Amino acid sequence: MKKIINLLKNNMKKIILVTFGSILVSAGIYFFIVDYKIPMGGLSGFAIAVQNLYPKLQIGYVMTVLNVILFIISYMFLGKEYVGYTLYSSLVVSNGITFFENVFPLQNPLTENILLSLIIGILISGIGIAIVLMQDATTGGTEIIASIVNKYSHIEMSKSILIVDAFVVVFGMYAINIEVGLYALVALGLNTLVIDWAISGLNTRINMMIITKEYDLVNKYIINTMVRGTTVYTAEGGYSKEEKKIINTVVSRKEYFNIRSYINKVDSKAFVTMNYVNEVVGEGFTYDYDD
Repeated sequence: MKKIINLLKNNMKKIILVTFGSILVSAGIYFFIVDYKIPMGGLSGFAIAVQNLYPKLQIGYVMTVLNVILFIISYMFLGKEYVGYTLYSSLVVSNGITFFENVFPLQNPLTENILLSLIIGILISGIGIAIVLMQDATTGGTEIIASIVNKYSHIEMSKSILIVDAFVVVFGMYAINIEVGLYALVALGLNTLVIDWAISGLNTRINMMIITKEYDLVNKYIINTMVRGTTVYTAEGGYSKEEKKIINTVVSRKEYFNIRSYINKVDSKAFVTMNYVNEVVGEGFTYDYDD
């Protein structure tokens, strides 16, 4: 019991983010996509198509049953290490949709514009999927099948997902109609773009290169106040031949503006460059600083 409690404490931030992302996925699907019955790939798309054939079945229940079957298969073919957060996320998504179906039953779509509803739904669910993926988890479903295809056929994961989702779209064309299937194809492409955009946007950091005569003050400010690591280089001016100190650090956007403001106070003639970094792996970013 103590081990479980300690595990929860150590991973509380990750659990909260996976939960929040999964709820966004279920909300985006239920409020903006389900009523138009667009099988845009994934387990949710398959469940939407199944419900169209058997209207009495609730989408959330269909997803839950299918998730259980898929996780048994994943345990057999991929091993227990794969399951963890993916199982948790998939259950939050499927039960989240079931909760919305029972607590907020929709008589009509929130908007009569199918493209507007599709875009908003994909935007919300895509951001949710990105949050989950950034925690080294997935929302389960057809991604499990894609992982098995990837493992045994060596087809790239992105292509495996596309192949599996394409089968879902084809099934959706059969279960509903071709026009809805074409909307699903558009949704597939848009969903991929949103996820890629969200992952790069949410994970963006700024790399700063600072040349200043007050490098000691600036360096201490970054380390002590911003609690960020730095690397200090010794260089020589190409024209002046003077020795210079260059501070290199990677920070968040908010920290960047704070540091830039501090530099202006202590050395208005400092030279500062910045560029965006899509991903940072290391101390202070993907894991905490050592004590």
